[in-house]
Amino acid sequence: MGFKKQKLKSIGGYGRTAFLFDSLVNMQYFINETLKKIPTTSSKYNVFKDYLNTTTLKRKVDNDRNFYGVRDSNWVGNKIDRYDKISDIDSETRKLTNRASKLQFKDIDQKKQIQFTEREMGIFSFDLASLGLVRVYEYYSPILDAIVTPNLVKSEKANNGETIYYYVGNPYVPKHEIKYVGKQGGYYSEILKRLVDKDTLIEEEGEDRIVVYYYPEKEEVLRHEVSRKQAKNKDGKPKFATTFKKVFIYIPKVINNLPRVDIIIPISYGGGVTSEESFWNSIAMLSICEKLSKSNVNYRVVGAYGGRTLSGRQNIYQFVILKDETKPLDPNQLAIATSDMRYFRIEGFMLDWATQYEAGFENYMDSGVANTITDRDEIKNAYVEYLSLSSSETDRKSATMLSSKIVLPTALNEQQALTSYNDVIKEISNLWRYNN
Repeated sequence: MGFKKQKLKSIGGYGRTAFLFDSLVNMQYFINETLKKIPTTSSKYNVFKDYLNTTTLKRKVDNDRNFYGVRDSNWVGNKIDRYDKISDIDSETRKLTNRASKLQFKDIDQKKQIQFTEREMGIFSFDLASLGLVRVYEYYSPILDAIVTPNLVKSEKANNGETIYYYVGNPYVPKHEIKYVGKQGGYYSEILKRLVDKDTLIEEEGEDRIVVYYYPEKEEVLRHEVSRKQAKNKDGKPKFATTFKKVFIYIPKVINNLPRVDIIIPISYGGGVTSEESFWNSIAMLSICEKLSKSNVNYRVVGAYGGRTLSGRQNIYQFVILKDETKPLDPNQLAIATSDMRYFRIEGFMLDWATQYEAGFENYMDSGVANTITDRDEIKNAYVEYLSLSSSETDRKSATMLSSKIVLPTALNEQQALTSYNDVIKEISNLWRYNN
């Protein structure tokens, strides 16, 4: 199912259970499959059944559109693939980073530079190749009934202005013996007065069964006109080449002491939080992510849903990998997952109910969903404890690197987003120093 569950140590009489999903896709699959297990005749099913019926849910949204942050309910029943404030994301992240502390935090800048190379490594860039894109031509000789090498084809202008292509021809070359000449560094032809490729030579058995190499006889070919046409690939499509050779983008791996950083963003919002406020939570996160990406810091983004059951004293922490260290930064997807109230107040709510049921807390499921968990220390402790109890050796080792697990302060306005950016980047800068 793409998730792991771990029962954590109880604190203050509260039970604690943590879930980790390796992607939003697997989180959604878990929600759908888990809620299917709940009998439709049970009181637990009545808690969330309105969220499964598109017509009923549209009516629910229309009755309180502010709760979901948009003016209509047309999105209900469809995949949310565009953040409702995506047009403001770029300008606000740039504005925030411009206002951020003028301390450069050079400590986190890794010396990993993008290189452009001819070697077939890294990522092929069609855009770079297109800078010098040219057609590849071939030349057919009717006399030789073959495609001839372009190196022996010349062109000239005819009286009518058209370009004529012709094969320059080659003189008669008799069959002759070829010997390896050490001073020349290869097989040398005394007749051609140049080195020749061994693969073009004929092997014949000479005296005492010693192999003798011969250059084959070449008939004289007079200069003659050839036809030019664009060459084709094996699939029959026109063939192109590029004069711009460095068409591969390569980012060399940097060896340094800065461990992978887990950026953990709380995304549980109380009923009074508006979409205008949650917007700033994504701006803080995206600004930090852009700084880390530009500095080539190895990091991933972990969403931290979390809720306490309204009764029963049970805590559930749902962690989901929103961006792993191998994926590029996708502001739209991250903003949907962390700040879009349409997503949080439907998928987030159903996640709470599904994890409550999976954890064995079905008797505490309530239409009021759960109380939010946003305390940074509590979230970090739950995340680290989960890692320490994991069956994965990598997770257990990661749990010992406490300073590399950074929980963002929840930002609900511009000033809080700015403070979050400065504090977190400083914290990462200190992390580098502690590891050197």
